Amino acid sequence: MTDEQKTKKIEDFPENAEPADTDYFLNATGNVMKKTKVSQLIAWLKEKLEINALNTKMNDYVTTKNFTQKVTLKSGIATVNISAALDGYTLLGIVRCSFASSYLTTTGYTLSGNNLSLKVRDVSAPTTSTASANCYVTALYVKN
Repeated sequence: MTDEQKTKKIEDFPENAEPADTDYFLNATGNVMKKTKVSQLIAWLKEKLEINALNTKMNDYVTTKNFTQKVTLKSGIATVNISAALDGYTLLGIVRCSFASSYLTTTGYTLSGNNLSLKVRDVSAPTTSTASANCYVTALYVKN
């Protein structure tokens, strides 16, 4: 007795819109058919494309550091200078800046090497304030 093989066109198979890790697909090496799990293919691709190595290299690639600096305004304005050096990292910018007083705000900042310079203004008395308050800055860095 011979096995009867039925043929079916690929287009007649249902679509698998969300393959599971446990799903199989067929592949061939030479004339030998094999089955491979989706999870095996993903693991193989990650290794071949060096994604696992890249993920390892990305650890600590970006980091932040917090600074607290006292600021005293003169005639409603001040400049806050922060030496923001961090060994092994390059300073990119500021991700947060706040003050112990709700009347103070930044009007801009500049980066020069590892130094931050923030312009500060008192919005309640923009030309006469001599207020003092802490300035809280979070700086953003990328690994060298």
